[in-house]
Amino acid sequence: SDRPGPAANDVEPLPKYAAIYGPDGTVHTATETFHGRPPPRSELGRPLGVCFDLRHEGESLRGVVTDVPGIAGTRLLLATSRADLDSDEALLARAMRLVFLVTVVWSVAVATWVVRRFTRDHQRIAAVARRVAAGDLDARIDTRARDPEVAQLARDLDDMIARLGALVSSQRQFIAHAAHELRSPLTALRGA
Repeated sequence: SDRPGPAANDVEPLPKYAAIYGPDGTVHTATETFHGRPPPRSELGRPLGVCFDLRHEGESLRGVVTDVPGIAGTRLLLATSRADLDSDEALLARAMRLVFLVTVVWSVAVATWVVRRFTRDHQRIAAVARRVAAGDLDARIDTRARDPEVAQLARDLDDMIARLGALVSSQRQFIAHAAHELRSPLTALRGA
């Protein structure tokens, strides 16, 4: 078909092997895939409804035996080629690995985007803290954060930086005044 997906021959209809056995073990009917000779009922002594592997005329088959509803003692064998099942299983395993890989890549991309979006305000706060540590006391945090806790943190840090700036400014003024006041007596002593 023109639909997207595996090519038509990648996953194909499985050849069906089927045989109906009477209560005495005789074959009532069988599909053409058995070429007229299905395995004897004695080789099918497995519990009903449990899948099993069998070999018939050199071919590996996977089958199941079940009762035929409404006909006492009559059993139905349904089987298919093990090689076909294995090739379809390999194709599906490859497809699942690809889907898993795409899912992991997509999940990492979405998680990275979400983490960056939620931490951008924190990044801005950290950048301002680094500028203040380098001596820029005029740096301020933009308080446009949507999270009220982050906005409060930004306001608190801005207040702290303003107070720190005021303290540094008053310290500089004090040192300038002290230096001036010490120069006058020192000059008088030198002059004397």
